[in-house]
Amino acid sequence: MLWFKSRHLIKFVFLTGKKVREVVGKSFLPDLLTLADNMKRYGDKLPPVPLTNLSALATRTADQPVELPTQIPGHTSRNEQPRWTDSSIYPYLETNVDVVTMEYTQEPIVGALSARTIELHGEKSPFRHWTVMRDYVTSLFKRNDYEDFVSYNTHVERVEKVGDEWKITLRREEDEKDYWWVEWFDAVIVASGHFNVPYVPAVKGLEELEKQHPGSVLHSKMYRGREAYQGKRVVVVGGSVSAADISTDLVGVVDSKVYAVVNGHTINVYFGDGAFNNPGVARKPTISHIDTSAGQRTVHFIDGTSVQDVDHIIFGTGYSWSLPFLPDVKIRNNRVPGLYQNVVYQQDPTLLFVGAVSV
Repeated sequence: MLWFKSRHLIKFVFLTGKKVREVVGKSFLPDLLTLADNMKRYGDKLPPVPLTNLSALATRTADQPVELPTQIPGHTSRNEQPRWTDSSIYPYLETNVDVVTMEYTQEPIVGALSARTIELHGEKSPFRHWTVMRDYVTSLFKRNDYEDFVSYNTHVERVEKVGDEWKITLRREEDEKDYWWVEWFDAVIVASGHFNVPYVPAVKGLEELEKQHPGSVLHSKMYRGREAYQGKRVVVVGGSVSAADISTDLVGVVDSKVYAVVNGHTINVYFGDGAFNNPGVARKPTISHIDTSAGQRTVHFIDGTSVQDVDHIIFGTGYSWSLPFLPDVKIRNNRVPGLYQNVVYQQDPTLLFVGAVSV
């Protein structure tokens, strides 16, 4: 029997062969909407939830386990701890890899090219608007009434081995309260993804900037499109895909140029640094510190240059792989050590990981 749980709307799978039930699976998703409606809400222009506890984000310790209640099953007040479930999709987002690399061989991706895709890449563009990908995933999922196996608004909060079985502690949001209960399984497959918890490096003066000007410090996950940055002075940090995408998108929108902190940083070997060579982008080295004294918003760089009156700093600096539901599994260097073929947890082969290669 397969049970599915999606933390951050990405699959978390429980696999067991002992239990016999009338249905063969169940998927836990943290939203009350149907899958189609749930995915439609992404790409909106609602302001992102502000970043908090930047020091914990810098040390990769922001996503802590939720404290379990003493009485299970039972109800508790609603959990207020951040679970990093928001999406990074903005309204006009397009894929940046060929569509054939994302489809199953027997299930081709179909869908018309958007006007923006055609404008940027022509009639034979290999890229697709995010809604095409949403519809593709939804169509696969809704076949054979698979959606009936979903229990929305449910989180897996603890996975622990007790004897020969896995004890799974679940939390479902109900109105103003949370309901907790336990299920038992023979094996666990972790496929919860690792692009959920933002990584924001420690920068002297960064916390002070955010405290004095809430919303001025963002992660690329919080990007909702170029409109919010019209006429603003923006610094983008990072040398990979998200930073390149945002830097290019903001050219011609922001005040003066986009200041891209990329010099001396590792560049994505697949995509290169062509986006940062745009004449509307000013390449900068690492930030040394930020001066907020006397109302300043000045970003200083290690080469002695600076940018004054900065409105936003957007960090495209990746994510921290976090497994708060598996406190006994330790993460080292943003990876889970001891995985045979990057899948099987060698300390216990009944625990497996999917998608643990490029973290």
